[in-house]
Amino acid sequence: ARGVHTLNGFKLSTTAPFGLFYAWENHDLQAQATIYPRREGGRPPAEQSGIEVGDLKRATGAEDFKEHRSYQPGDSLKRVDWRAYARGRSLLTKEYDEPAGTGLYFDYQSLASLEEEARLEQLSRWIDQAVHQGQPFILSLPTMRLGPDQGLSFAHRAWGELARHGTRHESDRKRSG
Repeated sequence: ARGVHTLNGFKLSTTAPFGLFYAWENHDLQAQATIYPRREGGRPPAEQSGIEVGDLKRATGAEDFKEHRSYQPGDSLKRVDWRAYARGRSLLTKEYDEPAGTGLYFDYQSLASLEEEARLEQLSRWIDQAVHQGQPFILSLPTMRLGPDQGLSFAHRAWGELARHGTRHESDRKRSG
């Protein structure tokens, strides 16, 4: 089910190499797993999807170098400053400036005709499409707004918020009642 789940432990097992033996190991741990909504839905983004996302946006394809920032998982390896890394510095990602374009606006309220899970699945699908197209987007939920930004790391933040949407209040009610 969608949401944040606590993992108390797991069993790692194998029958390798040929299924002759069975080996296992139990691991006790306290970890959390975030299950994102499915990426389903066939609706196109709302007509008001074109919005300005700022005067300048960080872009990976522009030619005006702006600055370095620390490498984050999901950054393009083409933008890593390998020369700086070879000189002993940490992994750095090059950032560039280019004129702002339009971004996409994904609004939870615009999907009022759908049920809760269908809304979240459609938003998840739109985020996936924006990442594949390299477009910046804004995600608007009733309790918060994310963006504008783009890229896989931002998409994971957005998917995480979709996964948690509506589950906080339910868990608060269970504790109090």
